[in-house]
Amino acid sequence: MANFRGYSAETKINGQVAVGGSAAVLGRIRFFDESYIEGSILCVRGEEKIDRETLLLCPPVAVIVFCQDSALYLKELCSLGVPCIVLNEEDAGCDICKNKIALVDTEHGILTLDPSIDTLEFYSSAQKKKSQHSLGCPVGKILKEKTLERAPYAESYLISASYLSKNDTFEEAVTIWEGLRPELLVIDISVPYDTDGAQRAFAEQTEELFRAALYGSFAISLSGFDCEAELSVAMRLLHKSFCMLEAEGREFNGYLPRGLTLSSPLWLMRPCPVTNPDFIILDLDTLLPSIFTLSANEIIKKEKVLKKELFSILERYLSSFAPRCEIFLKTSLFSNTVLLCDLIRLADAKTVFLGS
Repeated sequence: MANFRGYSAETKINGQVAVGGSAAVLGRIRFFDESYIEGSILCVRGEEKIDRETLLLCPPVAVIVFCQDSALYLKELCSLGVPCIVLNEEDAGCDICKNKIALVDTEHGILTLDPSIDTLEFYSSAQKKKSQHSLGCPVGKILKEKTLERAPYAESYLISASYLSKNDTFEEAVTIWEGLRPELLVIDISVPYDTDGAQRAFAEQTEELFRAALYGSFAISLSGFDCEAELSVAMRLLHKSFCMLEAEGREFNGYLPRGLTLSSPLWLMRPCPVTNPDFIILDLDTLLPSIFTLSANEIIKKEKVLKKELFSILERYLSSFAPRCEIFLKTSLFSNTVLLCDLIRLADAKTVFLGS
């Protein structure tokens, strides 16, 4: 393949897959006897002894073994749980791999040296599609504005109530649900400001959602609250909407699920502000950067270091209410990270909503 956008010509080498896994991993190849840093693809020659302690403290993103008799190394390497392929010396000498950027396809056992932009885009697209189907729970889609664009992998959808016209919430909500026919359409609605006008608009919009829930599977999630007093007002207004519809004898579904969207780390330090909500949505894009005062990219780079502290915080919080409600996760920034998969398992999340 010719040079492409500054990348040198690709070299593809076939090998034997030693550790399962379908993810393609990218990194700079480094040999075990050279300065080895985390984030490397580690090369091990046949005559080298594997320093297990070093690898456990600083695990590589992948391992490549050059040896004729690989059986001596596979058991040790497999126990590390990292992607691994085995290559024969005659297929690819160590010298041609030295200090190269490499992409390891652990599903097919293909090592690509100096991958082109085309190859990177191919694996990035394929991995994104696989990750959306292999998270261990149903995947939902975050809708941007009013859209009927159905995601092929999504079972549920999440949309902000701000995208729905306050004067025609019922018609627009029903139209979206009929166009998508999801398992669940969650409407994320901000609690109202402490003004009569804002509270009246909130009550009218929630009335429309109660009515829309008669024709589709809807849920309401309250967000944007800074204190329990604001949340209490919103909960009272929800109950008032229910009572108004009931008093008027209008058809509606009063049993639609009602949950909370948490976007401030302060709520992770307190008891759940509502007794037995139907679900909790953890807004990871806002929560994680706020907890660590880091950007999303910095968190992704340091996730192994930060994971222990983050899990400790979440475990304390989740243990206080998880048995009584479902946990949903929401993210656009962490969609293709190992951290998201670990958080899903920790929270026993029922659904993860992914944004594009």
